[in-house]
Amino acid sequence: MTTDSQKILNFPIDQRESATQKRANTLLAADVYARLHGFVKEALPSTDDDKSDPGSQRQHRAVLIDGARGTGKSSVLLNLGLYLEEVDKKLFNDVHICKPIDPTLLEDHDNLFLNVIVAAVLSDKTVMDAQNQQPDKRAVLHKQLQRLGSALEGLQKQRSQEGLDKLRSFIGNNQLIGEVDQFFRKVCELLGKKLLILTIDDVDTSLNQAFENLEVVRRYLVSPVVLPIISGDQRLYNEVTWREFHGKLLKDSSYARADAALQAKELAKEYQRKILPLQYRLQMPDVAQYLQDQNIRLTHEKEGMSPLPLPFFKAWVDAFLNGAVNGVENSNLALPLKTVRSLAQLIYRVKGLLPELAQHIQIEELARQFRPTGINVMDVKRALLLHPTTINVLKAAAFNTGHQSRKAFLQEFSRILSQPNNSQLPQSESENVARKHGWRRILLEQFKFDSEAGAAFLVLQAQTDWFASGIELRTRDVFDTPLFQPLLHHQETLTNFSVSGNLNDWQHGLKGRAPEAWLARLPSHAILPYPIPEVGRAISSKNRYRFSEGAHSLQSNLLVDLLLHRNFYSSNKKAVLICVGRIFELIITSFIRTINEEDVHALLQRPPFYSLSAIAATKTLTIADDDGKPDEDWPEDSGEELTQRDATISLLVNQIREWQSNYRVLEIQVSPWLVYNVFNKVMNQAWIFNQPMAVSRIDSSQDEKTVLRVARKTFHSIWSAFGSFEKGPFYELLPIISTVNIGDGEKFENSDLYRQNITPFFSENDRDTRTFGEQTRSITFLLGEHPLRTWVEQTPRIGIDLKSAIKTSALEGPSGQQIAVAEEVTRAKIELGDFLGVDLVSKARVSSATIVRALGKAKGLDQGHALFYHNVFCKRYPLAKSLWATYLRAIKEFYGDAPSATTPAE
Repeated sequence: MTTDSQKILNFPIDQRESATQKRANTLLAADVYARLHGFVKEALPSTDDDKSDPGSQRQHRAVLIDGARGTGKSSVLLNLGLYLEEVDKKLFNDVHICKPIDPTLLEDHDNLFLNVIVAAVLSDKTVMDAQNQQPDKRAVLHKQLQRLGSALEGLQKQRSQEGLDKLRSFIGNNQLIGEVDQFFRKVCELLGKKLLILTIDDVDTSLNQAFENLEVVRRYLVSPVVLPIISGDQRLYNEVTWREFHGKLLKDSSYARADAALQAKELAKEYQRKILPLQYRLQMPDVAQYLQDQNIRLTHEKEGMSPLPLPFFKAWVDAFLNGAVNGVENSNLALPLKTVRSLAQLIYRVKGLLPELAQHIQIEELARQFRPTGINVMDVKRALLLHPTTINVLKAAAFNTGHQSRKAFLQEFSRILSQPNNSQLPQSESENVARKHGWRRILLEQFKFDSEAGAAFLVLQAQTDWFASGIELRTRDVFDTPLFQPLLHHQETLTNFSVSGNLNDWQHGLKGRAPEAWLARLPSHAILPYPIPEVGRAISSKNRYRFSEGAHSLQSNLLVDLLLHRNFYSSNKKAVLICVGRIFELIITSFIRTINEEDVHALLQRPPFYSLSAIAATKTLTIADDDGKPDEDWPEDSGEELTQRDATISLLVNQIREWQSNYRVLEIQVSPWLVYNVFNKVMNQAWIFNQPMAVSRIDSSQDEKTVLRVARKTFHSIWSAFGSFEKGPFYELLPIISTVNIGDGEKFENSDLYRQNITPFFSENDRDTRTFGEQTRSITFLLGEHPLRTWVEQTPRIGIDLKSAIKTSALEGPSGQQIAVAEEVTRAKIELGDFLGVDLVSKARVSSATIVRALGKAKGLDQGHALFYHNVFCKRYPLAKSLWATYLRAIKEFYGDAPSATTPAE
């Protein structure tokens, strides 16, 4: 942070929007004012000025302050005197700065801007007061004014006069330049000044007369005692000028229009070079420059507020919108602050919150505690999302190791964190400050009226829908918010926002899959870009896709239910669809609120999120090949299967709740913008790893493998996508990521996606990496611990080779027992072992101690579920009675006395 008080600029937060400032240290465009100071000093008339021949002293030195609307050009014109008075009192006393002249004061029938300029000078309060105090000089000025008036009158009569009268008017016109020069000189003499500064605000504003106004500047504002300072948009000046020349070139003939356009643009360039010399052009700073300047401080003198650097305020608001998104792959959501005016309006809106924000960030205190690097904008962004201890440990580890290696950084991170004074607090106070004072609500109210803030509004609305209090908001679908529903962007409340997303590719991607009439009615644009809705992979409806044996068969059946979409309108019922939306929705919901069984049941009943079936819910979709055969009904699940599914849902919910509790997941408040970016990437990838295919092209014998493979790929795609958008400076990481597609390899840990995007946050065996991921509570780390990850990666081993396993399990029965019995015992060991997360196949006899240890490590497994699955296993593998008896003893030993369980008869 800079300590040079002379460079500090104050941005008073309690001042209403106004171009006029009270003190020079509140003038943001410091470089522009400094350059103007030099131009004014240079423009002072020299002593050898030949007053008798004004033509010889003509000077084209009009200063142009170039900038778009809202960049503060008018403020510069209004406050130039304030600046000069403070930085150069002597120069200020030598010049007189007229109030900005407004070209729009011209009436429609008036075509001479000079009239407005003369009137503005005469009506200037300082000029009027000087006339009252100096009658002699007033008389001289009035005499000159009469001469000028006569010359102007002659100029305006030219069109109606003929003969000698017209000739006299032309002569008068030639003398007009001298009369204008003399008028300005008499004004300077009246005021006792050396230079008259004419500030003209937006000559280009009055478009119908913009060129004529420039002509007045060219012809008459060339006196040595006058310095014109003009504000406007250079691009608009250029447009007005070349079109004027183009129109004149084609006035009598339209021949060679293209050549005329080129010539007109060249003429315009040289014309502007003459009347607005390049060396006198100034560019207004972009608002982005202000937002990066730590010398600009937000202040509130009456409240005694600690100065808050403007970039810190920007970082705080940026944290609300972007979260920890690293900005790669165009993922950064820019603040809707394109002009100084919009910035000033936002600051005024939140002025009541800024004093406590400055106190909360404790800029000087943080800088004192961590002197090696000081506080920066990333730390302010972290202040909303991380605990202060984590911020300091991150900074210290990065500074001490200098990022020599990732391993060294992680080891240093763990070492510093282990020190007694760095213990983690239960939750971050930063988020409490944000909630308590309503930052989200106020930003939402501000941006909803800004046409350029559509994306910011959608993100803040999603935050409100996800995290605001109220039963209705807490229980509805998490994606029931416009950020994830592009077809809602044409609602009346959202139509005032500008659109940047092109949806025209929807019609091409969905052609032949949805009714043409419906496709034709789809909007062509949305506020943000969106992927094509997922069509889904079609597989035969003849297969029930149920696993009755093998490791984790019940969990696999629930994964199948989450993936398969059976209930949609189609010309026949020969296919079901594999869609990834339900798994994605379940994962995101688990980060937002407490999961219950009703959430999962509701998820299974509705179409998968962002599928074509969900977006075109009432339309008939074309999915399967039509061969004229009658429709087929999907077989109903049996009562026992429904009971097993309910219990499996309950087990998953318990595991998710335990995960939420162990890692304090619901305190994080995951960023909707981060989820939006992940959603875009995953849904685009789904068209590759879950490619839509006609049923006739699918090998039905591979259906089971296909479904479970898609389950794994979906989770891995989501996991790696979060890593790709989190890995970056926020976590002291270089944003080097992998962007390849999810491959077919069975070992995801060998992929570039895993190594580059995930391992910086998560590792099964590296203690330092796990410490880092858990302490920063990155979503990537938490997904590595998510129960659903275990489920998708422990799906049934279809086609198990039992030969080697039977050799061990055959010892369980009497010598010479039939091979069929040995196979069943082996399968039972495989399923129970995978259910508990322990290898039982390699053991000749399974002890209750082994199972007790496994029960102690099993996540989300309570006594009721352990007994339920005992009963399921007994029915499924009745010949493995010794194994189930051992399992039951272990349950009673681990949980205590248990209700009676069903065991196979001897």
